[in-house]
Amino acid sequence: MIVKTYYDDGSIVVFDTDHMTESLPQHGNLLTNYEIDLNDYKSGRIWLSSFYYETTERYRDTVGPKGLPVARRRDGWSFLLADDEDVKRLRRMTVDDETVLIRVAGELVNVAALHWAFDVVDDIVPMAIAAHGHLETQLAKEDGTDVEVDCKALYISPVTYEIAKTGAGYVKISSFEAGGGSDAVTAIEDLVNQGIKELCIDVRDNPGGLMNELETILDYLLPSGDLFVSVDKYGKEEIVKSDNLSISMKMTVLTNANTFGAAELFAAALQEYNWADVVGEATTGNTRQQETIQLEDGSAVRLSTHKYLTPLRVDLSSSGGVIPDQVVYQTSDPTLADDQLDAALKSMSYGA
Repeated sequence: MIVKTYYDDGSIVVFDTDHMTESLPQHGNLLTNYEIDLNDYKSGRIWLSSFYYETTERYRDTVGPKGLPVARRRDGWSFLLADDEDVKRLRRMTVDDETVLIRVAGELVNVAALHWAFDVVDDIVPMAIAAHGHLETQLAKEDGTDVEVDCKALYISPVTYEIAKTGAGYVKISSFEAGGGSDAVTAIEDLVNQGIKELCIDVRDNPGGLMNELETILDYLLPSGDLFVSVDKYGKEEIVKSDNLSISMKMTVLTNANTFGAAELFAAALQEYNWADVVGEATTGNTRQQETIQLEDGSAVRLSTHKYLTPLRVDLSSSGGVIPDQVVYQTSDPTLADDQLDAALKSMSYGA
């Protein structure tokens, strides 16, 4: 690990943990790991802590999941990267060329924390939990009367629904983020109470989302059996199952090339159960969870760390996605006509 500290006088100090001037300061070491608490700068100093793993014969009786003896993590040494005066002059700090601290408007900012916050927000925003400020104000008087503000949170559901022109229920699931599954259940129940006998569920342009939301809607629709299979990087399987309750009526599912992840598994499960016909375009097969690893040269690789299989144990990422029972392309101007939806509604009416 290479830590660089940049100062306002133009100087750069480099800490290279891979190249010690002498042998590693830990004894009995097989593996060394280092830790920087970026919040230390608030107290005026920044420290690099090192730890090592001790291996001795007396530890051989304790074995890990692979049957190997477990080493013991031990404290090593603390290295002062920046003292009080250094922190005052610090402009930027990088770890392996990635900025982790930077001074903005005279204040040090924990960039690593901002990246984490950005990732969290990036997950929350598609979940449609938005802040909506509804301001009910009174004109401020010259005497300084306070302005009253009523702030309300607005939840925007990823699900919309209606009764189509043929009398079938139509449910659009824009994503399987928060509410994608549970709101779809609520929508279908409302449509059933209105007397629908046919149901079209649209997952076109659905980027996927949360697996628990997928489980919620599949469990509601399908009879007892497997819904999907989760396989971790070690090959361990976890099977998600449905109960005995289900919704039985004519169904179609709309897909296209922008149907990804959980939405693909949704369409595949209904298709494999012969519970619904899939109409539209083939999906692309993107049902693996991936992790991005940044390399020293600035490039990155994406490694699959988790995969999901259909009820019949099909890996859609390997098979190329879901193939519709009825392939229909959108050839008309989509603002004037929805060829795929029309085909799905007609296919159910013809079978009446």
